[in-house]
Amino acid sequence: MKNKVELLEAAHSSPVAARLLSGEAGRMAGLTADQVADLEPLSAPIEHAELQKAQRNIDQLVKYKGLFEQAHSANAMKYQASVNDSKVLDVLAD
Repeated sequence: MKNKVELLEAAHSSPVAARLLSGEAGRMAGLTADQVADLEPLSAPIEHAELQKAQRNIDQLVKYKGLFEQAHSANAMKYQASVNDSKVLDVLAD
């Protein structure tokens, strides 16, 4: 049986080995949870890069959503009637 260092070397040199060791097999072979997690990007590098790119896009959209909500609130407050405006409108409505 290979030791942890040999397993990690194999995982770093082969996506197939990384895929195998990034799951339960890695834990059974004695790798720590952090070591197993570090192998996940190596198991499917292209897919992992795409997932990271998608996550960055989602994070950016969430930031834009917050910015748009703030702008909408500021714009709505800009056109909100003041107390004096409300009194004048009430008088005119009567």
